[in-house]
Amino acid sequence: MTIQAIQNSPVFASRQKPLAQLQPTQVASVAPMFGETQKNAPDVLKLRDALVARQPKFAGIRPHIVTVTPDGRTISIDTDSLNFQNNIFTFNGPISPVTSLIFNSSMEVLKEKILKARREDGIENPRDVKPGDPDFDEDRDKITINLSSYGGQFFSLYSIIDTLTILKNNGIAVSIIASGSIGNEAAAILACGTPGYRGITSNTLMEVEQPNSWAQGPVTNIKIRYELAEDTKRKFIHFLSDNSHTGKSYEDFERDIDRTKCLDADDVVNDWGIADFIADT
Repeated sequence: MTIQAIQNSPVFASRQKPLAQLQPTQVASVAPMFGETQKNAPDVLKLRDALVARQPKFAGIRPHIVTVTPDGRTISIDTDSLNFQNNIFTFNGPISPVTSLIFNSSMEVLKEKILKARREDGIENPRDVKPGDPDFDEDRDKITINLSSYGGQFFSLYSIIDTLTILKNNGIAVSIIASGSIGNEAAAILACGTPGYRGITSNTLMEVEQPNSWAQGPVTNIKIRYELAEDTKRKFIHFLSDNSHTGKSYEDFERDIDRTKCLDADDVVNDWGIADFIADT
């Protein structure tokens, strides 16, 4: 769809008028939302309703939580940002250089936040705290990742796996909850969460297969790329087998992914063992 078509669509046609096009009485009613002061304290309900009314009338846009402070200032925060404040991160989409960069930088912020909170709680060596220790506080020391992805690029996956390893090496519990549709690289992310904290919702479908080879060009280059593809396949299988709680072997996984393999939540937990529980609550 072109930009012009999007702008002319009913979704965006339902927006409220820009502030400059409002009547003077309307401007006065929403001015406090933009930092303008009034002599009298504004009616908080009217302020809230005015701000909500100016939001795009489209369910696909991130919903915002709108609050009004006692001094009349309005605060609007999207739900993903609100969850992030509570150590919850949503990964919904392909695994790519862009999404992996966003993920890695976000995890670094949360890691430093957790280590700082440990220091403030009087823990002398904040990096030495591990899940199960007396000093471990699940509310403080756990990061939850809501994962829904069909997969993507393996080299972007490697950086995400390295970030998860850093988090776990700092004693942070990485809880990964898979939902919707999970593909190859996303399955590896789920497997590399902290054991005991990996969940999958009951209606999630996981579809996994061996990596595709991108070998082409001169014969020597084909050989080099083929060897790289073989190494990628071995790493992927190790991500699954090394983190399976059912004892499923490397050879078992290699045989399973020789062709496309579809698994439901029960298979992921009880057969493959790369998730620990079905997350129904």
